[in-house]
Amino acid sequence: MICVIPAAGRGIRLRPMTYPLPKSLVKVNDKPLIFYVFNKIKELGVSQVIMIVNHHKEKIIDYLGRNYLGIDVEYVIQEKLDGIAKAVKLVEPYIGKDFFVMLGDEIYDTEHSGFSNFVKKKDLDCSFCMMKTETEQLIRNNYSIEMKGEKVIRLIEKPKEIRSSNFGVGTYFFSKNIFDYIDNTESSINNEVNLTDVMQTMIDNDRKVSPFFLEGRYVNVNSSEELEQARRIISQIEQRQNTIIK
Repeated sequence: MICVIPAAGRGIRLRPMTYPLPKSLVKVNDKPLIFYVFNKIKELGVSQVIMIVNHHKEKIIDYLGRNYLGIDVEYVIQEKLDGIAKAVKLVEPYIGKDFFVMLGDEIYDTEHSGFSNFVKKKDLDCSFCMMKTETEQLIRNNYSIEMKGEKVIRLIEKPKEIRSSNFGVGTYFFSKNIFDYIDNTESSINNEVNLTDVMQTMIDNDRKVSPFFLEGRYVNVNSSEELEQARRIISQIEQRQNTIIK
């Protein structure tokens, strides 16, 4: 299966580190962010990645090449930075079936193979990974999820009002129907089309949308504070793995 990785952004909040580098090549301990993303998508059983690039695109292409960590890599350039959904829309000519999306700036201490097994058993148009937290700021930084029983009712990008402890992270599954819904979703106030809003459009049109619950830890690396948090998580994962090996 294919996984699309949007990694075109300028990483403004991580400046000055992102002046000479794309955010996906910023080091988390001794390896770039994208190394950990590729390691995580391996758990999904992915055989090919399509990277969406723009900012310092040549450095990402030089680093990853055409095969990275055993996964074939292709590239699509997002000339206009008009949102993650629009980035995903660019891969439509190359996608003929279901696919995953994982953002290129996230660190997980989770097990993603369950998500892959979940979507294989379901006939879904869309699924996404969700977690629970008591930290309201974490929800505000991501997207909130309101449910009625097991049914998703409302997704809100970076919510101001917190109504639930559920929040969504940047790992998704889509059928190729997603491309029509991207076209039919209005831009947000910042003139971008949010993937969250596209999924809400699918929900409003009674498409089959179902979340998958992830246990563990997660951080979306957008600031120096979040980068430090990512480094702590990776250090703890490596320490745990070394303990198991011994």
